[in-house]
Amino acid sequence: MTGMRTVVHGEGSVHYGQIYVHSAGGEPFEGDLSACFAGQHNGLCGAAVAGTLFLLTGLHTGEVGFTAEVHESEPPDDEPAGRNRSRQPSLPGPPPASKPVPP
Repeated sequence: MTGMRTVVHGEGSVHYGQIYVHSAGGEPFEGDLSACFAGQHNGLCGAAVAGTLFLLTGLHTGEVGFTAEVHESEPPDDEPAGRNRSRQPSLPGPPPASKPVPP
């Protein structure tokens, strides 16, 4: 996939488990959580409102690092036909199995 640009990279302030990212020239976030997640069945990132990204975190209050990227096209759909899928970033899989420590 080509044509990607990083628009946010660093620490974000979290309040009530939420971070709002919006374009500099756009309208400020109006607080409509359901509009941000419109068309999604689950997920941590709501991006249905143009110029706004609503992130839910596991941290209630503090700082959390994240990166937001804008791509020219959506990734290829590798899900079986007919399955609903969220437009979420993929998370890494489980860590590799550790070897037992000899006694």
